[in-house]
Amino acid sequence: MNSESVNIQKKMLPRTVFISAIVLGVSLLFTFPTCWLYFIGGLHSMEEALYPFLDMHGRLAAFEGHRAGIDILYVPNPFDPLQRISVKPTWPLGLSFLGLGSQHLILAGTIVASGFGAIIFSILAPRKWGEALLLFLICFSPPVLLAIERGNDDTVYFILLALVPLFLRLKSPMRFWLAWLVIFILAPAKYYPGAVFLVFLLEVKSWKQIGLLLAAGLVFVTAYFASNIEEILYLRDAVPKPNLFLVHGGTLTFEALGLPTFWATILLLICVAVGLLVVLRSSWVSLPLAINLQRWFLLGYAVFAFCFLLNSNFDYRLIYVLPMLPLLLHLSRTNEIGLVWQRLVRIMVLLLIPTFWLDITVMHYFINDNMSWSIEHVRLSTGLKCAMLWLFLLGSTVIAATLLRPNLRTLACSFYNDCKQFRLK
Repeated sequence: MNSESVNIQKKMLPRTVFISAIVLGVSLLFTFPTCWLYFIGGLHSMEEALYPFLDMHGRLAAFEGHRAGIDILYVPNPFDPLQRISVKPTWPLGLSFLGLGSQHLILAGTIVASGFGAIIFSILAPRKWGEALLLFLICFSPPVLLAIERGNDDTVYFILLALVPLFLRLKSPMRFWLAWLVIFILAPAKYYPGAVFLVFLLEVKSWKQIGLLLAAGLVFVTAYFASNIEEILYLRDAVPKPNLFLVHGGTLTFEALGLPTFWATILLLICVAVGLLVVLRSSWVSLPLAINLQRWFLLGYAVFAFCFLLNSNFDYRLIYVLPMLPLLLHLSRTNEIGLVWQRLVRIMVLLLIPTFWLDITVMHYFINDNMSWSIEHVRLSTGLKCAMLWLFLLGSTVIAATLLRPNLRTLACSFYNDCKQFRLK
């Protein structure tokens, strides 16, 4: 074995250990279910009918109820383990003809968890032991484990949205429309997939094509809203609001800390102003990065920012931070961006560890039933976690604006020149 092969194996070893540790850890949790309590607390149910993949169970039960002719939006679904009404858009129920039901729960949950893991392992490639440890602490954390244990919808949409950067790698002239199809087919179901349109601003070189893609999306979404307005308004009020445990959101930061919520609007305006400042400055740092790293980062950033700013979310939606990590790790390694920027990126990444793990401090309540101790700590940990996410969002906004800046300025110049020529005619 030559020295080059040995070096390659050494570089691959941290990644191999990282993947093996995650797979082993998740396998042990499913083997010893009571251990879930130490990671997701009371959101894990010990009842056999509710474990595993409770959210997936609800979706499969919805297919069964739909096939049985039950109006599951208004009538409790007898096929659901908790006999809940459905609070999801009904258009995915068109897939009920496939015959999917609760009998497929373990198979469906395993496929989704495996697909989610395969995507994460394919894009996260730690080169050093420190990176492997950092990624392990982020990936084997309460938010990610909650998504896996529940078999939550967001893992399914994560897998489907992962097709966007894959389609954009194609050489076909139809690649943008294939990505568009994924985004806007999913948008009516969860809304946040529409934010992934941001990725087009990275690569589409013609403002006319951007306009066409956007117009087509708006027509599609408007038509959907117009034809389903009653259902949309009903679901808006019917969807349960997350409580204070394993949740995050921009406004929730200040609610948890007992502060005026208008501060969330002020911070939002600051983020927008910072992004615009980066784009509009005549000179700014450039980031010579692989285009695929940029696609994944912007996909994750778009969903994370959209959900954080507009909703209160259960923490499983933080899985959309994971596609941002490959680019952040690359920036933390390179010296091309300068020492100050490199250190700021490292702080951003390190900030994710306490952010993802802070709620572990309130697990004591769910194990020992100490209400007086926990409620205050739940509010404090939630507020601090959301505050750290605000800092992460601000740093991510600077990076996203830096990535988009060259093409946005090119599109703006092209639009201006075309308008100028049109006036001359």
